[in-house]
Amino acid sequence: MERAGPKPPRALTAETFTLGGLELVVLKYSVASEASVPNLSKAERQVVKLLIQGLGTKDIARERGVSLNTVSNQLASIYRKCGVNSREELLARF
Repeated sequence: MERAGPKPPRALTAETFTLGGLELVVLKYSVASEASVPNLSKAERQVVKLLIQGLGTKDIARERGVSLNTVSNQLASIYRKCGVNSREELLARF
């Protein structure tokens, strides 16, 4: 019986193989190509880049010199354009 748990991000796949008597798992994570990235503005691309680097919303606002509301609005726009509902889904896409 398989264990129930959270579903992995859509872009994450796993392959298992045996080597020297050990069962190994290789996780593959596809990275979006430039062609698959929605039409994000320059500012939205900067926000995504900072998210990928692990910055939180407040840190992004401080880094970019904009308000927290501006970053929140940009995130909402990015989510809509990318067809995702959360930061985790967005990061899985990129």
